[in-house]
Parts: sequence; C-alpha cells; structure tokens
Amino acid sequence: MTMAKILVPVTGAPRDSIALATAFSIAKPFSAHIVALFVRPNPWEALVYTATPYPSSVTQQLIDDAVAFAKESANHARKTLENEAGKAGAQVLPKPQRMPGCSCSFHETQGYFAHVVTQASLLADLVVFGPLSSPGGVDINQAFVDTLLRIDRPVIIAEEAPNRMIRTISIAWDGGTAAAQALIAAIPFLSHAEKVEVFTVLTVTGRDHDIAAVSDFISLHGFSCTEHRVPAEGKPIAQVITEHVRQRNTDLLVMGGYGRGHLRESLFGGVTAETRWNPAVPTLMAH
Repeated sequence: MTMAKILVPVTGAPRDSIALATAFSIAKPFSAHIVALFVRPNPWEALVYTATPYPSSVTQQLIDDAVAFAKESANHARKTLENEAGKAGAQVLPKPQRMPGCSCSFHETQGYFAHVVTQASLLADLVVFGPLSSPGGVDINQAFVDTLLRIDRPVIIAEEAPNRMIRTISIAWDGGTAAAQALIAAIPFLSHAEKVEVFTVLTVTGRDHDIAAVSDFISLHGFSCTEHRVPAEGKPIAQVITEHVRQRNTDLLVMGGYGRGHLRESLFGGVTAETRWNPAVPTLMAH
C-alpha cells in the first residue's frame, strides 16, 4: 500500500502553512503529490438580502470587494504553497503528475467550499487539515466533517507543523469500526515508522478491547508493535490519550472518528470532538 495523492484545502489563512507542512512531511517518504485546493466563493454570496434592494452601485461594489478578497486570498495561498514546497524540496507543477520525488500543484475553482472539498476528496488517498479551531473556520470545519463522514476518506488534522518525519506512531484502539478503519488507513505509514504501538484506555469496565488481536493484524502486514494498556484513573478518555501520546513523543496518532456518531458527540462531547479542536499531535482519523 502506498500514498499517491494528498489533498490539502487552503483558504489563504495562516493555517495553510501548518496543513501544507504536515502534508509535505507525509508525502516525502511516498514521493506523493500534494494538491492545494483553493475554492473561490460565488461573489453574489457577499450580498445580504433585505426587503429593500441595494442600489446597483452598492451591489456592484460588494461583488467587486468579494472578488478582490478572493483573489488576494488565492495569491496568499499559492505563495504559501510555494514557500512550503521550497522548504520540502518539492517541485511545483502545473497539474498532478507522478515524479521521482514529492511534488505539488495548486488548483483554484469556484463553488461551495465544503461541497468542492468533499467531491475532490473522492480521488485522494488522504486529506490534510490545519487547525480547525482557528478563526473563520466554519467552512473548513464542515469540509472536515463531510469528508470524514460522508465520503469516508481518512483525514489528518494538525495543530502545529511537525518538526520531523513520522517516526513514532500510536494507534488508539477501542474495538470499534471507526478505529479499525483508521488502523487500515494507517498501514502505509507503518513501513516508514521506527516505533509503532497500539494502546487502549482502561476505564472502569477494565476492558482492553483485545489489543493482542490488533498486534497480530499488524504483524501479518510485516510490522512489529508494542502493546500498552493505559488506566483512565477517572480522567476523560480524550485527556488520557493526549497525555499518553505526549509522553510517548508520538509523531502520528491514529484513531477512529465519530465512532459514537457525529450528532451525539456534538451534543454531549466525545473523544473525536475533543481531539478535533485541540489535537496534541498530528492525528489520522477515519470513520
């Protein structure tokens, strides 16, 4: 298994550099191609409709301002891609193309951001997002949820740009379907890792969710891993996971996304909801 195409939604915001730096650190071992996708909104969406129509001059000014802002944002996103590509030693190409090393291209289109991103993710091996808690992230958050839940594509979210390649991988296991999908999505990364561990959080029930079976599965793919059973000690599971991966100096956390359902976690909280807003390390999720 390999990684050929990585999609990175960009908006011209500071989060772009984090998402792109993360994507390049992932792409380099696979000589993968990164597509930075910028979506221009329909300029008519800048209009706020009222009972009293705007004068035509005001309408045109609002549209012109929206077009100018989108152009400025696109230019900023393109420059960020070029800067991060330069740091990674990657080639910037006019369109996706298989090259000896990792490469990238910039694609600009118009439409509804979340819809365009989720449609583009259909033909991507992985989608990488920067901080979802940054200001002005409503559209990108919807794109994250739709990509993960509707398109069933593995995603990576990162709060900070990684300072090294992926060497240590921690797989959080709860015995659920989402965790299994995340594990399978992470298989390509295992061949480039120096240390792999699978761990489960022991709650009051004491269940370890049979992590030995996970080790056997990983072994059949030709990789070794260690097993850890981490007691919760009354702490929220998300907190336990965060503390554990920080102690392990983990480069990539692998976990299921919304295993209990998006609506339920949005209303009552959950591991995915907590990790989504504040990932301790770059986190691969699948549903």
